[in-house]
Amino acid sequence: MRAFLEGRLVRLSTSCEVSEGDRLRDLLKRLGSEGRLDSAVVRQILHGGPGLTVLHNGRRLEMPQAENAPLAEGDELSILTPMAGG
Repeated sequence: MRAFLEGRLVRLSTSCEVSEGDRLRDLLKRLGSEGRLDSAVVRQILHGGPGLTVLHNGRRLEMPQAENAPLAEGDELSILTPMAGG
């Protein structure tokens, strides 16, 4: 993930184990509690912050409705934000 959130650049590329029954919300909160993702960023993603796009295996998820999307081994998540520029 590479994004501008709350005025700062956030970069994250990681692999994570998921357990049976894990949901998108569970994974994001775990990344926050482990310090791999700032808790403010987790909240912004889960609440469907403006301009954020969440892709699950290439398919766009509508946040916050999709926070309960089930995850499985081998899934790929992408969090995209509009990039600033001119």
